[in-house]
Amino acid sequence: MALTAQSIVRFVEPALYAPRGRRFSVALLVLMTLAMLWQALQLKPDASFDKTVPLEHPYMQVLQRYQEDLGGGANAVLVALVQKDGDIYNPEFMASLKAATEEVEFIPGIDRARLSSIFTRNVRYLEVVDGGFRAEDVIPANYTPTPEMLAGIRVAVGKAGVIGRLVSQDQRGAMVYAEVLERNPSTNARTDYQRVAHGLESDVRGRFTSTDKYLLRLKTDYGAFKAGQVVAERFADPGWQLRFRAIDTAGQDENGQPVVVQVPGRLLQAERVANPQYNPRLSVHIVGFAKVIGDVTDATRSVVFFFALTVLGTFLALLLYLRDLRLAWLPLACSVVAVIWEMGLLHSFGYGLDPFAIMVPFLVLAISTSHGVQYVNTWADQVVQGEAPFEASRSTFRRLFIPGSIALITNVAGFLTIALVPIGVIREMAANACLGMFAVIVTNKVMMPIWLSRLRVKDLEAFRARRAQLARSGEALWQRMAAVTTAPVAAGLLLLAAVVLGVSGYLQGQRIIGDAQAGVPELRPDSAYNRDSRIIAENFSIATDILTVVAEADSWDCIEHDPLEQVDRFAWHLRNVEGVASTRALPDIARAIYSGFWEGHVKFRVLPRNHDSLVLSTKPVETSTGLLNADCSAIPVYVFTSDHKATTIHRITDAVERFNRDNARDFFADHPQLDPAACEAGRRSPEARAEPGPSPCPVHFALASGNVGVMAATNEVVEASELKTVLWVYVVIGALVLLSYRSFTGLLVIGIPLFLVSIFANALMAVFGIGLKVATLPVITLAVGIGVDYGIYVYDLLRHKVLDEGLDLREAYVATLRQTGKAVLFTGLCLAGGVVSWLFSALQFQRDMGLLLAFMFTANMLGAVLLGPALCRFLMPAAGRR
Repeated sequence: MALTAQSIVRFVEPALYAPRGRRFSVALLVLMTLAMLWQALQLKPDASFDKTVPLEHPYMQVLQRYQEDLGGGANAVLVALVQKDGDIYNPEFMASLKAATEEVEFIPGIDRARLSSIFTRNVRYLEVVDGGFRAEDVIPANYTPTPEMLAGIRVAVGKAGVIGRLVSQDQRGAMVYAEVLERNPSTNARTDYQRVAHGLESDVRGRFTSTDKYLLRLKTDYGAFKAGQVVAERFADPGWQLRFRAIDTAGQDENGQPVVVQVPGRLLQAERVANPQYNPRLSVHIVGFAKVIGDVTDATRSVVFFFALTVLGTFLALLLYLRDLRLAWLPLACSVVAVIWEMGLLHSFGYGLDPFAIMVPFLVLAISTSHGVQYVNTWADQVVQGEAPFEASRSTFRRLFIPGSIALITNVAGFLTIALVPIGVIREMAANACLGMFAVIVTNKVMMPIWLSRLRVKDLEAFRARRAQLARSGEALWQRMAAVTTAPVAAGLLLLAAVVLGVSGYLQGQRIIGDAQAGVPELRPDSAYNRDSRIIAENFSIATDILTVVAEADSWDCIEHDPLEQVDRFAWHLRNVEGVASTRALPDIARAIYSGFWEGHVKFRVLPRNHDSLVLSTKPVETSTGLLNADCSAIPVYVFTSDHKATTIHRITDAVERFNRDNARDFFADHPQLDPAACEAGRRSPEARAEPGPSPCPVHFALASGNVGVMAATNEVVEASELKTVLWVYVVIGALVLLSYRSFTGLLVIGIPLFLVSIFANALMAVFGIGLKVATLPVITLAVGIGVDYGIYVYDLLRHKVLDEGLDLREAYVATLRQTGKAVLFTGLCLAGGVVSWLFSALQFQRDMGLLLAFMFTANMLGAVLLGPALCRFLMPAAGRR
C-alpha cells in the first residue's frame, strides 16, 4: 500500500509543484472553472412526475398499462372554488366556475380530454321520463344565468350524482378536475410543471382573488405585434423581474397557424387596472402534484439565501478558528468552486437540478470545507515548525493526499450505492453527489495545494505567535479528552455506545415508511397548499388522495353478472375499510340505470342477473367517464382515501390484496372444474375470448394507479431498498478501508461509529415523526460521507503515531488532536451550525433534512474523535499501547 501511495504522490506532485506543470495546471483549472461557471448558469430546475415514481414496480406497470385508456389519476390537479356565504347557484359563482374551467383547460400541459367540471360536456345526468330515459348535460349548452336556469342546475346536480365529487357536500363549492400530461403528445417535450403551477396560481386563483390585474403592453413593435398592444395579462405585479423574463403569448406563423410567441420582458410595460373578475365572496383552493412541484420549486429559491448564509457563517467560523483572513477564505473559496463545478458538470451531463436534490450542493460545500480545513490547518502547522510556505504545501500534500483521496473515493463509492434504488430522482441525486465529489477532489487535492504553495506570510513571527496561542488554548481540552484512551473510560464509553445502540435499535422499529402526516410533507403544515388540501378534504368526498384499483377481467365481462358482482362486492368491502372516504365504480352507475327502468324504485337498485338487462344498464356509460375501457376488460375502482399517511395506505392495500386472494379462493371453490393454474398463466388477456360468456377466471384486482397507488409503490421500494442500500454503503466503505490500510482494526475503528450514528439517526426519525421516503432516504447514506472523512483523517494519523513513530496510545491521541482532531471538531460543529438555519425554511423536508444532517455531522464528529480512539484501546496491537 505504501509503495502504491508513494507512486501516486510522485505521479501527481510534478503537476502541482514543478514550474511547468504548475503553470499548465493553473491555466487548465482557470479555463475549466470558467467553463463550469458558464454551464452552471444554464442549469434549470428539472422536476418530473416519472422521476419520482418507481417505474419498475408492479403497481406502476399497471398504471402505465391502463393510462391511455383510463387515465392515471396519479397526476391530477383539483381546483375548488368555494363560496364564503350562500350556495353556488348564483350568476357570479357560475361565471367564475365557467371561467376557471376554461382557464384550466388551456393551461399548457393539461389533458383536455380528462377535464371535468359541471360545465364540461362529459358531466351528465340520466333520468327516467315518460317513454324511456333522458340524458342531459348538468349545465346545458344554452346556459344563461336566469333564476329558472339556476334552479334547474340545482336539480340536475342532484340527479347527476356529483355531490361530493364535483360539487361540495354542502353545495357551497364546486371543483374542476384535470390531469397533467407528462409529455406534450405533439412535440414529445416534457411538461414544465412549474409553468403549470404558475398558470394555476395566476390565471385561476389570481383571476378571482386579486383586486387588480396588470396588462402587459409592448413599448415598441415586435414581429407581428404593434406598439401599445396588450400581449398578456397578469394578476400579480411582475415588478422588476419582468425585464428578465420572456412572456408567452398567442401568435401566428407565416402560414397563419397558431403558435406561441415569446416576447422579451424588457419590451413590455405593466399597466395596473381594476380586475373585473374579482369576487370577494369566493376562495380558490388548488392541489395536485404539479402544484406541489411549483410550490417546492418556488420555495427552493430561498435555498440561495440559506446557501449564502451557510457560506458567510462558515467564513466567520474559519476566520475565528484560523486567525488569518487569507487562510480563512482559501478553504471556502475551494468549496464554492467545487459547488460551481458540481452544477456545471450536472448541466454538462444533461441533468437539471431537481428540487428534492437541494441538499447535495450543501453536502459538497460541507465535505469540501472539511478537507480544506484539514489541509490549511496542517499547512499552518508546518509553517509554524519552520518550513517555507512552498515546502509546507509540498509536505502537506504528501501527508494528506492519500488519506484525503481515500476518503473522497470512499464517498463516491458510497454515493453510487444509492443508485440501487430504482427511483429516478434518487439515481439523479447519486450522480449529482458523485460529480460533486469529483469536483472536491479537483479543488482540494489540486487547486488548494497550488494556492497554498504561492501564499506568502507577511509577518511570519506574528503568524506563528497566533498559531501557538491557538494551540495552547486547546491543550487543556486535549489532555482531558485523552482519558478516552484509558481502559476504564474507554470501556465505559463503549458500554454507553452499546446502550445507545440498543435503545436506537428499538426506536427505529417505530419509524414510519412513507408520509407521517396528512397533507404534503414536503411543505410546512401551515403552507397555503396544505391549507387548500384540508379545505378540499373537509368539503368534498374526493381529494387528490385517490387509489385506483383496476379490476382485470375478460373482454365484455361488464355485461356478465358474476364478474360485475365481484367488482361490486370489492367496492363495498373497501368502503368499510378505515381510511376510505368513498369509492366509485361501474356497478354504482349500472344499478342506478337499472333502477331507472323500473321508475327509480329503490328495490331495483341492484345488478340484474339477466344478460340483456345488464347490457342495457351498462351501455349508457361511455369510456370517457373513466369507468371502463373500450372492450370492458378493465374496470377501475376509484378509492378516495381520507389521507395518504403510510399507515392508511398500508391498511388499504392490505385489504385489497386480502380480498383478491379470498375472492379467487371462493371462486375456484364454486367452480371446481376450472383451472387456477391457467388463470395464473395469464389467460385473462383480452384476446383470450372474443365472445361474451361465463368467465373462466375470477376478476383480478390489480394495484394500482392514482397518487395513493404511486405512494404505495414508492413506500414499498423505499422499504425494500433501504437495508440493501445501507449494507452496500458499508460493504463498499469496508472494502476500500481494508484495501487502503490492510487492517481489520482500521475497518472497525472507522466503521463502528458510522454504523452507530446511522442507527441513531433512524431512531431520531422515529422520535420526530420524520417518515422514510424519497426525500429522506438519501440523507442517511450521503451524510455517512462526512463521517468517513472524519474517521479516516483521525485514524490515519493516530495509526501513524502509534505504529510508525512508536508513541503510546495516549500520546499519539493528544498529538492527533493537536494536528487533525481539532480540525475535525471545528468542522463538525461548523457544519452542524450551518445546516441549523434550515430549520427556518419554508420547505418541511428541508427542515427535516437540516435536523438529520445537524445531528449526523455532530454525532459523526464525536464518533471519530471519541469512540474511534476508545476502540483503538482494545483493538490496536499491544505493541502500540505500551
